[in-house]
Amino acid sequence: MSAHPQTNLTSKELSDRFGGRVSPGTIANWRVVGSGPEFIRIGGRIYYPLAKIIEWENRNTHTSTAEYCQEAR
Repeated sequence: MSAHPQTNLTSKELSDRFGGRVSPGTIANWRVVGSGPEFIRIGGRIYYPLAKIIEWENRNTHTSTAEYCQEAR
């Protein structure tokens, strides 16, 4: 029997994906202001589809700090 990769992560699991450097509370704040990865609500719980996390990570990948600073303006 092969293990299926997890396709939806909780806020805690997403925090763990980021090495714990981003708290579940910060992830919740991103959800409120719309700056984090897209999410789905299933049975009153919030999940982040892995494909949407990867898309969000790719959109937020930078090659230099100068590039990042220009976007923040």
